[in-house]
Amino acid sequence: MTVRKSFLIALPLVLVLTSCMFVGCILKKDDKSTHGHQYSNEIVIIELTQEAFDSGKEYSVEDFPELSLSQIVQSKMINRDGHVEKLYPYYSLYLKEPSHQNVENAISVVKKRSDVKNAGRRRISYCKKCDS
Repeated sequence: MTVRKSFLIALPLVLVLTSCMFVGCILKKDDKSTHGHQYSNEIVIIELTQEAFDSGKEYSVEDFPELSLSQIVQSKMINRDGHVEKLYPYYSLYLKEPSHQNVENAISVVKKRSDVKNAGRRRISYCKKCDS
């Protein structure tokens, strides 16, 4: 199976997981930004620099002592058999105390790190399961 075919198979699964189960439908329907998008009040997304990503280091909560985190999850592509095919230089940092202000503060802090290329809020899609 080619990498492209594996990616096309894995993409719908990744999208479903991130929009519903992975993010956990943590926002209420009226929790919207000025652009009409919904953002997580718990998760900060970071992109590592190329050097940090190439080092192969597996980051953990202890690697971010300046933040109060409950967990860190690296973005990855998983094939149909459940095996990781590719890792990406993106991590989801889960805050212990979710709030809009805590996410904004965390973004400001991690952007100052030399191993972080970029940081931002986790945009999430509306999920029908959130209504139930």
